[in-house]
Amino acid sequence: MATNTLKRSKSFNIGKQSEEKFVKAAQQENFIVRKASREQNMYKHVDFFLEHDRFKFSVDVKARKKANRSDNTFDDVWNWIEFKNVRGNPGWLYGEADYIAFERWTSWLIVNRAELFKFTWDKLKEAGF
Repeated sequence: MATNTLKRSKSFNIGKQSEEKFVKAAQQENFIVRKASREQNMYKHVDFFLEHDRFKFSVDVKARKKANRSDNTFDDVWNWIEFKNVRGNPGWLYGEADYIAFERWTSWLIVNRAELFKFTWDKLKEAGF
């Protein structure tokens, strides 16, 4: 039981650090960044609202992940797509964020969530799911 709590705590901290890096990067590009509420974060899968000139949009930030938990390094080639979260509810792919920001070693890969949703489902259909 303590091991699961420790893993969740470590994962939580990695996520928070990624969010802090994202905010810093966005502010360096002159975006105004507003943190989403706890409810928006948990139920709508939105971490931040960004604004720059006439552009306003929401973002869900994703920390770097490992291909396997036992790996020593992060994988910047593949991304995990969350269809269902750990509570069994719809994952962030079904959320309300306009964009998903995937952390990379030295940059961010920012993807339109709705387009990612369509792309993912198209690929699953092609594969016979």
